[in-house]
Amino acid sequence: MADKDIVKAFDLLEQDILNESSPGIRPGLSRIAKCLNSLGNPQRNFKAIHVLGTNGKGSTASTLASILTSSGLKTALYTSPHLIHMGERLRINGSVLSPQKWCDAWHKVRESLQVNSTTETRPTAFELMTAISFLIMANENVDVAVVEAGMGGRLDATNLLGNVILSVFTSISLDHTNFLGDTLSQIASEKFAAIRPKIKALYVGGQANGIEDIFVARCKKIMSEGHLFSRECVIRPWHISIDGVVYDLWTSRGHYFDALETSWQVLTKFVTPR
Repeated sequence: MADKDIVKAFDLLEQDILNESSPGIRPGLSRIAKCLNSLGNPQRNFKAIHVLGTNGKGSTASTLASILTSSGLKTALYTSPHLIHMGERLRINGSVLSPQKWCDAWHKVRESLQVNSTTETRPTAFELMTAISFLIMANENVDVAVVEAGMGGRLDATNLLGNVILSVFTSISLDHTNFLGDTLSQIASEKFAAIRPKIKALYVGGQANGIEDIFVARCKKIMSEGHLFSRECVIRPWHISIDGVVYDLWTSRGHYFDALETSWQVLTKFVTPR
């Protein structure tokens, strides 16, 4: 299909999803949980890295997906919002899937809505797009999915992932205060609530205003292995250019990595629409 035909196909699909969804932002997991359950809970069929926070979620998720794909794993990347068309939200090994694969998955999701929901209990558009993406990931038999949370953490649709192996948190600031709370500590608590019991979690935000302490307390409470990047790692960037960054990395466990490279060309493969 030509690029303009792909955009048109995704635009029509997005409009169809909007027509079938409940309007606005409606935090909560009951609607999408019911939808996913009727689909056989596809979100349990693949390993996932859950990326949450306020700033830098998309770039962090894209970088992780690039690393995993380069390591030979079949990797899904789910981010939001999209720039040109809805298909950009889901990439597998860096590539956007065809509109037909999205449509096939959407037909199954829509059928489940017609049987299991009323107009008042329909999932939101974001929840439906998340359900479609989870179904595609399961159908594609990905080795791992890197999934960016939409808003918050505790009540975000992505928090229904069934096999999270790592939760990654970027910096946290005041966002969506009408849903998440009026203070940084309230917002951080909502986001850190997505940490899974006895599963590793990493906070890369490096904020010393009490947020790290909330992260540590949450990990201890649910016996998760929590890691603070600011306390365990040191980075020395020694070359920054339009082509990328070259840097050294030290860890508290005595590991040293020399001249690591982050190439903008690799990263933009995952974040730039084709």
